[in-house]
Amino acid sequence: MSAAPFLVLVAGAAALLYMQPSSANVAPTDSGDSGGTTDPGFSDLLGSASSAWSDLNGTVNTMLGTADNPNYNGYDANLSAFLYMLRMAESNNRYNVINGGRTFNDYSRHPDIGVPIPWRPGKVSTAAGAYQFIFSTWNQVAAEAGLSDFSPQSQDAGAVQYLSDLGALPYIEAGDLNGAYAQINSTGVIFESLPNAQGHNRSPSQLQAWYQAAGGALA
Repeated sequence: MSAAPFLVLVAGAAALLYMQPSSANVAPTDSGDSGGTTDPGFSDLLGSASSAWSDLNGTVNTMLGTADNPNYNGYDANLSAFLYMLRMAESNNRYNVINGGRTFNDYSRHPDIGVPIPWRPGKVSTAAGAYQFIFSTWNQVAAEAGLSDFSPQSQDAGAVQYLSDLGALPYIEAGDLNGAYAQINSTGVIFESLPNAQGHNRSPSQLQAWYQAAGGALA
């Protein structure tokens, strides 16, 4: 996005924001001497400003890649939906969660914090982020994809790299969820949330619901 259109949009947004009063200062009705009425002209102006602000805000967000859409990340629609599904299943769509429920604030690197695994006595997991990457796997995909931090954008890119490494992208982009699950499992890699031999996964119907809610199409 070039600088000039962005500045125009921001300027328009600022003007509309100035025109729109906060909800704390404007009541829908007035029970005083005015008889509970408001000036129709001013009310219409506020309504128009509010509507315009909402439209402009959505346009700016879309152009900046931050639209209020769970799968907005610039990838193929089915891949984006699969990533959203995976985030929901692995971390409830949280980029700052550590296995076990703790959170972190430093996105400069993978947190690499070992958390005991309840069903594997003596073992720990360093899984973290939206896709619950363990530290060693993250280092691998980060090196392959040239990622220098653990930001949400890098986590998405790392997930795409990993799914590519596993040979799952053709199935994902075709909307073949079962084919993608089977391909991932054939590599010996276990996503705890996806259908697998260990049986710790989310239900296929729930996974599909998340996938379709994010705009994914089924083969």
